[in-house]
Amino acid sequence: MPQRFQRSTRRLILLLASVPAALLFFAALYMLGSTYLEGKPIDFWSSLEWASETLTTTGYGAYAPWKHPVMILLVILTQFVGMFFLVLVFPIYVLPYIEERFEMRLPHILPPMAERVLFYGYGPAIDSLLEEFQQVGSPFIIFEEDMALARNLRDRGHPVVFGKLDEDPDVLVGVDRARAVVANADDHANAICILIAREQGFEGPIYALADDPLHRAPMLKVGASAVYTPTHVLGAALAARASTRISPPAEGLHLLSE
Repeated sequence: MPQRFQRSTRRLILLLASVPAALLFFAALYMLGSTYLEGKPIDFWSSLEWASETLTTTGYGAYAPWKHPVMILLVILTQFVGMFFLVLVFPIYVLPYIEERFEMRLPHILPPMAERVLFYGYGPAIDSLLEEFQQVGSPFIIFEEDMALARNLRDRGHPVVFGKLDEDPDVLVGVDRARAVVANADDHANAICILIAREQGFEGPIYALADDPLHRAPMLKVGASAVYTPTHVLGAALAARASTRISPPAEGLHLLSE
């Protein structure tokens, strides 16, 4: 028996165990209530049939109506429990089951990484770089934690691996043979990627893209070879271009040369 079941498997086991337990529980209560409160003795199998009809909202047959308030409350409670089970079937089992079937179509482990570049996190900052890699035939792999984005990348023909670094660091096993690593997620996730890659024995270059320039030093300290802030570089470039077109020029602007 595997040590760890998938989420949908665990939920299915729980659902399959709770439904018969609820059937037996309400059948026993109904049998006792019908006998001692309504004065209508009924056997266990008839009580079980009533519980099944009520929990599945298919009807009560010849058992209605009831006179004792406790019996009425029992019937009402059983109706709500039945609706509760029916509603929970979809979010607890059906939807996670479908989600896991989609997950199985996405690789969860890195391929042989020799001569490959690992891109951690997809985004506009590396889109043109990926196009250049494809044009020159340089192998790469994208590690993506967003399932919808990972599917989209796969549909576009990009090699992609889906996983969660904070949940399973072992998904980067084999990264030590990669040619390089490019971290393009948020700053916190990039730091985790850098740490895990170094812990896996990767000694090659790790290039990180940071949102906050203040995070450059910490990323370098944990193992990044170089950290870039493309947003701020782009902003500075745009400001430099715009400043030459402002009339009058911005105050404090001094030209060093032509």
